[in-house]
Amino acid sequence: MVKANKISDEKLIEFIESPDGAAFMEEHDAHWGEMMNIGREHGFIVQAYGGTAIVCTLKAMMDEQGSEGVAKLLNMSGIEIPVE
Repeated sequence: MVKANKISDEKLIEFIESPDGAAFMEEHDAHWGEMMNIGREHGFIVQAYGGTAIVCTLKAMMDEQGSEGVAKLLNMSGIEIPVE
């Protein structure tokens, strides 16, 4: 195993286009559902469409959008919060 950033672009492209590369990508893509479930469970998904997602921490949303932004994100995610 070698880290991708330690391989030339040409060698990396050659791998990606090979049967081994296709299998590697399929194996990793199989975890997408897990990633999205974690994002949904914790209210991190800002936007998602067609196999892509924009995610952020609640702190980052607070820093950028304030309480209203966090409230919209939590409302959109539908997660349970400890408020009565």
